[in-house]
Amino acid sequence: MTQAGLPETYVLFVGRASGDKGALDAGKAVLRLRKQRRDIALVLAGSSSPEFDRWFEKLPATDQAHIISLGLSPKRPSTRSSIVLQHCSSHRIVILSVLSS
Repeated sequence: MTQAGLPETYVLFVGRASGDKGALDAGKAVLRLRKQRRDIALVLAGSSSPEFDRWFEKLPATDQAHIISLGLSPKRPSTRSSIVLQHCSSHRIVILSVLSS
């Protein structure tokens, strides 16, 4: 775990966690990587959607533990930029949803 309490290796998804924005695909991809014995997690920075919540709730607790919501709602561009720059400077993978809500 990092000083921020995040896993050492993770994918950061910035945006609303919904299927049309790619959050479900990101979650499924991370879980596939975990099945290949990769130690990786998905970190969500943004609001959730009922669709994503339903998908998440059906997952076993062992999978849920590797999908982490920061509980942030980065609606302002300055907040989004700050989150992205912070994680990019740490050589992290960042997925930024740019579609309007």
